[in-house]
Amino acid sequence: MRPAVRSLADRLLTPVRSRGRLIVWTPDYMGFGNVLYVLHWVSTARSRGYALWALETPALRPWLSTFPELADLVVTPEQVRFSDARLMPFSPAGRERLPGGMYAAVKPLDPARPFADFLNRYLLPGLERHTPFTLRPDDRTHLWVNVRRGDYYSHPRHRQEYGFDVASYVRVALAGTLAQDGPVEAITVVSDGIDWCQAHLSFLDDVAPVTFAPTSDGPVRNFVDIAHARRLILTNSTFSYWAAMIGNVLRGDNHAEVWAPRFFDRTTNEGRSTLVDERWSIVEDIPGGWDSILSR
Repeated sequence: MRPAVRSLADRLLTPVRSRGRLIVWTPDYMGFGNVLYVLHWVSTARSRGYALWALETPALRPWLSTFPELADLVVTPEQVRFSDARLMPFSPAGRERLPGGMYAAVKPLDPARPFADFLNRYLLPGLERHTPFTLRPDDRTHLWVNVRRGDYYSHPRHRQEYGFDVASYVRVALAGTLAQDGPVEAITVVSDGIDWCQAHLSFLDDVAPVTFAPTSDGPVRNFVDIAHARRLILTNSTFSYWAAMIGNVLRGDNHAEVWAPRFFDRTTNEGRSTLVDERWSIVEDIPGGWDSILSR
C-alpha cells in the first residue's frame, strides 16, 4: 500500500479501532530476546490498566511450548480483529498514535523498570519444568561463556552495527573474573558460532578444561544453560541479557559474577548499551576499542 493511501486508511480506521483492543504489532525481525522486552512492556501496560496484547511472531512461536505462560500476552495473526488498534511503539511515528500518556507511563525497553515480577510469572515456571534449578557445589568454579555470532557477523550491515573484537573482549572479561571471582576449574562455551569459538578462543584452555556446547543442543537448551550459570561472560545479545537476568533472580547474589560489554550497537546512545544491569561487571573498553574489528 502506498504511503498516501495507507495514511488515509489509518485516518478512516482510527475512530473504529479506538474502541477495540490494543495490539502491539511486533516486528518480524525481532528475535526471542527482543520480543521478551515487548512482552515485558505489554505486562507492565496491563498493570497500568491498558488492555494490551502483542502480536505473536514466528520467532516467538517455538518458545511458547517451553514458556507457555507467555501465551497470555499474545494474540496470533488469526485472532486479530478488524476493530483492534495496531500499535507500533518502537518508532517516533508509532509512538504518536499511542493512547494519551501511554508511552510516558510505560516506556518500552526501559531497564530501570523491575523485571523480577515478569520473570517469576512468565519465564521461571517454564524453566523449572524444563530443568529444575539446583545449586551445585562447583558452581563458583565453573565459568560459562556465551558468544553471539550469527548475522551479527555474517551480514555486512549488522556487522557494522553490532560487530566488535569478541576474542579481545573475552580475554579482558576472563582476566576480570579470575581476579575478582576466583579460580576456574571448568569452562563451557555456548554459542551459535561454535566453530568460530573453537578457532579463536583457544586461550581459554590455558585456564581450565573447555567444553563447547553442541550446536545441535538448540537455542532453548542454550538459554536454559545460561540461565543456570552462576559465573558468566556474555556478549552484546538481548537473548543473553534475559538468561543472565533469570540467573540473577534464581540466585539473588551473583550479579557481579556476570560480565558484559558496555558496547551494544553503533546506532544508539553512542554505542553504549542501555539494557545491561549496572550491577553486572561491565567491561568499559577493550584494547584497540570497540571499533577495532571494523578495520580488519
